[in-house]
Amino acid sequence: MSSVLGGTSKSGCGTTRMNKVSVFALVAIVALAATLRLIHLGHDSFWNDELIVLTHVRSADSLGELLRNIQKTNGAAPLHELILAGWLRLGGSEFMARFPSVVAGVASVVAIYFLGRRIFNNHVGLLAALLLTISRFHIRYSQEARFYAIFVLLSLCSILAFLRFIGRRTPLRWFTVVMVHTVCLYSAYYAGFVMLFEALYATYLLVRDRVSKAGEPVMTLRTYLAVAAALAVAALLFLPWVFYAGVKEPTTLGYPHTPLNLEWILSVLRPMSAGSLVSVAVFVIAFAAGAMYCKRNGRHEVVLLTLIALMSPLVVVVTHNLSNFFYHPRHSLFGLPAYLLMVAVGVFAIGEYLDRRVIRLTGRRTLSAWALVVAVFVPLCVFDPTDYYDDRVIDWKGAAAYLEREVARDEIVIRFVKPDDRLCLDYYTGADLAERVFDVAPVAKWYDNGGSSRGGRPLPKRFWFVCREIYELQPALFEFEPFGRLHVVCRKEALRGWEDLWDLLSDYICLASSASNEIGRYVFYLLNQELLGEDALPFSYRLCQEITRRYPGRGEFQKELAETAFRIGDEDVAEQASRAALELIPDWIGFSRLAGILVKDGRYEEAEAVVMRAIAARDDPYSRTWLGMVYVAVGKYDRAEEEYRKAVAMQPDYEYAHYRLGQLYATLGRREEAIAEFETVLRLVEPGSARAKSVRADLEKLGQSRPSNQ
Repeated sequence: MSSVLGGTSKSGCGTTRMNKVSVFALVAIVALAATLRLIHLGHDSFWNDELIVLTHVRSADSLGELLRNIQKTNGAAPLHELILAGWLRLGGSEFMARFPSVVAGVASVVAIYFLGRRIFNNHVGLLAALLLTISRFHIRYSQEARFYAIFVLLSLCSILAFLRFIGRRTPLRWFTVVMVHTVCLYSAYYAGFVMLFEALYATYLLVRDRVSKAGEPVMTLRTYLAVAAALAVAALLFLPWVFYAGVKEPTTLGYPHTPLNLEWILSVLRPMSAGSLVSVAVFVIAFAAGAMYCKRNGRHEVVLLTLIALMSPLVVVVTHNLSNFFYHPRHSLFGLPAYLLMVAVGVFAIGEYLDRRVIRLTGRRTLSAWALVVAVFVPLCVFDPTDYYDDRVIDWKGAAAYLEREVARDEIVIRFVKPDDRLCLDYYTGADLAERVFDVAPVAKWYDNGGSSRGGRPLPKRFWFVCREIYELQPALFEFEPFGRLHVVCRKEALRGWEDLWDLLSDYICLASSASNEIGRYVFYLLNQELLGEDALPFSYRLCQEITRRYPGRGEFQKELAETAFRIGDEDVAEQASRAALELIPDWIGFSRLAGILVKDGRYEEAEAVVMRAIAARDDPYSRTWLGMVYVAVGKYDRAEEEYRKAVAMQPDYEYAHYRLGQLYATLGRREEAIAEFETVLRLVEPGSARAKSVRADLEKLGQSRPSNQ
């Protein structure tokens, strides 16, 4: 009995041709894809990533300036911005800015059909096109003014060109491989992963044919070398941009590594399926059925599709972890088409089994497959209530319009959001209101001036706040309007004086901060020295005191009070707040400040107890080094050396432990060992850093104290 995959040629490609029914079906699917991607295209506000792209394009007066703008963005390739630079001349609305992505998304539906048809047959191609059409993962990024939709299209074209060249080696097809892969690289650096998987697949075919000594090998040595040359030339043609943009060092943004666990696997499979756990199970079963069916029928293309579908998330997340960058499933979006192709094959394999073993519809071997699609897969994709991308829904336009309408001339708005979000709010804020939209720093200036009674600016009657999340809201005191996940909050009663201001700010900080033990990013930006500056320390200190008085059980607020008290020089409050913070957050590294105060006061046993408790919560080189410093203070040099060596053993490149160990050796008169440790520090730190200068001064002292024969 014939298989659903259709006949194959020498190259292993499907030989079925398009008939009128296939043409009509493809046109209908493409029309549906265009409709789903155009619905509400201009409805949602721009979000910060889109606005960064638009800022690059709109602020550039020339091609050179545009390229310089793109070059400043870590990890950016220029193709999408270059397309937008020409397209936005026709209009800059949300609809127009996102329309090129819609075109690429619809074109991807056509491309996956031709890829499925080439590898398998018309039915598989049509089903894969239908699954991509109704994939909300793909719809979302086909409605975003970013590079993702264009990259998915070009990655599909790259795979198709690659397979066509393997099927029949001609100069034109070789040139097509080079050009398509080059353009794909210029759309996204992730194209390098597509090329990696293609190279692995070509190597697999070459080794397989050599081992099996196939009479008509799919991958001859000449074809393999030609493929390698094409990919190499594409990479070389991308080098000018690499040299221009520069190879940036790993980021120092401090993003946490993505753990490779079940939660991460589900975070990848949910959007690639339809969102829910049920859909994940159904799609994975179909994928596995397709892979087994291809293996049983000798279809080697399953290796390439599996590599791209399953290995791309793993390779991308490992790369991001190494570069200390964050991972999001969208970074593996280029694996979605290969995943859906294998799902389509699995659906037809299951359908063929049902035809043969259950329904027994002679001659209608695709009927059960399409019935399965209509009965199971379409409802899962269309009606699944899980909305895995609801973090995108923030109505910045609505929030700005509400503020324009409600905020009086003698009232101000405080942006209690991270800097990227400020870009969105500022974009939609009119010029008149923009004069009254601030960060929290102006409030500090009002406080420092003592209000209008001392000649300063008068305290506004009402403050409006804009924040992402709200917790611990007291409905009796506040009114708020939600705009997706954004909230505009206002105190119902006007401020009567400065004491009311402290109540307002302390309440608001708690409702705008996370309920976890880590301080909310919004609070951090309020109290951080970089935002307010040293001149605002009295304001920040008073605010921290009020917050911790009202919410003594919140460890993150105790941390901020301790840090601010240290900065302002109030050691008694700093000690008290540090102890409270360590009770609530035992692994807080701020234990060192408390230990320093205790050592300074000669309370060595208390200092040792604090550090030992920190080690019990988190045993790391920093804690061990501090324990060694406490032992030095009390003259326990042997124990200090032991702790420093433990820290070095934990992390050999930890320069602070080497530095303290060198100082200990210098104190003990062990000059050569001290010099060796200081020289190690110099190899680990930047030449012009403060640590390097301090070490050089210590080395000079050691050199002067050496005997003359040395």
